Amino acid sequence: MNIDKILLTAAEVAELTGFAEGTIRHFVSQRRIPFIRISPRCIRFRRSDIDAWLQQQLVPAENDNDQKGVSACKAREKSRAA
Repeated sequence: MNIDKILLTAAEVAELTGFAEGTIRHFVSQRRIPFIRISPRCIRFRRSDIDAWLQQQLVPAENDNDQKGVSACKAREKSRAA
């Protein structure tokens, strides 16, 4: 992928973020990610908007010793396995 491109496709955003392309399209349908509508069926994403959006998603750690989120995830995994 050429990182110098200004406008990206959903597939390129998926590759950049690590999300599945379907997830990116779902985020678009819910307007959870910034996008540009070129036509009724054509959307593109500005690289700068995606970088800013990713930065907004960052949840800073309150305390390095805080493991509450990890414990909750592990508890859910154990209950699903049972």
